[in-house]
Amino acid sequence: MKDAYSNKGMSRLTVTGNPAKALREALEREGAGRVAVVTDSNVEEKVMPMFRDVTEECETIVIPAGEEYKTPETLIEVWRRLSGCGMTRSGLVVNIGGGVVTDLGGFAAATFKRGVRCINVATTLLGAVDAAAGGKTAVDLDGLKNEVGVFRQPVEVIISASPFSTLPERELLSGYAEMVKTALLTDEAFFHELLDARSVLGDPARLEGAMERCVRRKMEIVASDPEEKGPRKMLNLGHTAGHAFETLSHEKGRPMTHGAAVAAGLAVALRLSVERCGLDASISRDYEQRLLRPLYGDDWGLGGIVETDADRQRIVELMGHDKKNSRAGEPEFVLLREVGNPTVGGM
Repeated sequence: MKDAYSNKGMSRLTVTGNPAKALREALEREGAGRVAVVTDSNVEEKVMPMFRDVTEECETIVIPAGEEYKTPETLIEVWRRLSGCGMTRSGLVVNIGGGVVTDLGGFAAATFKRGVRCINVATTLLGAVDAAAGGKTAVDLDGLKNEVGVFRQPVEVIISASPFSTLPERELLSGYAEMVKTALLTDEAFFHELLDARSVLGDPARLEGAMERCVRRKMEIVASDPEEKGPRKMLNLGHTAGHAFETLSHEKGRPMTHGAAVAAGLAVALRLSVERCGLDASISRDYEQRLLRPLYGDDWGLGGIVETDADRQRIVELMGHDKKNSRAGEPEFVLLREVGNPTVGGM
């Protein structure tokens, strides 16, 4: 078990093979009186049994599983449950789940009584390397992803490969795209290591090591820019197009995973980087040939999503809604001069 990353008010990070033990120790450290657990229906069935001895005395709030339930209506129900169980500002919310749970549960904790502490326990690879750490909380609004939210750091983030045995491959691949994004932003050797995806995903110890590298690097970036006014925007690599692909896929009733959409978005960003920033074309080529096509399909997972001129126009419109754009309606992309050397450019 590795822990004790804390800097400038950032979360403590624990990487462990025994997440239940880590959660028990975290609750003892925090000394909260009232504890509520937020999870979803899938995690409640498949993963919560490993935490049962730790959470049996907690108020457990189970939300429906799925991005379509990351809404203000679900948030209101969580607030009501927190109020009904007598949660106070000295209490603590534990979010056990993937990105929907940590985004929504974190937002509920950040706003209830003007702020209650929370701990995030990631149960998906995507949650572990992306949503659980960094302090972003949000709900979707009218089909727009993460349209309403606040920045609020959890007091601790617990990540482990142990819960991943319950995940289908598409969910593992969803998280893997975010790991590749971090490698592209920081370390060419790490990027080339991740090109051997099956080996990394097939070895829990190696996977946890890669997860830790990603999360610690993300925390370093976030510590320098907690509210995304400067360097933290670089974590948007692949997301300007990726979020647009993801939103359109939901509008068309053929939902992509977040990571598959980011994987396609990374391909767009890398091609633009070659054209506009002089990125070595082999980086884009290796990414597409060794990761994108073998893992996500020759059509980048976009089959049936971007088919017509109207679809392409909708993608441009959705990119204009990206919260990281400097000016509304004008999409900006994080691009690479070289691996580890990002910059920002418009369309």
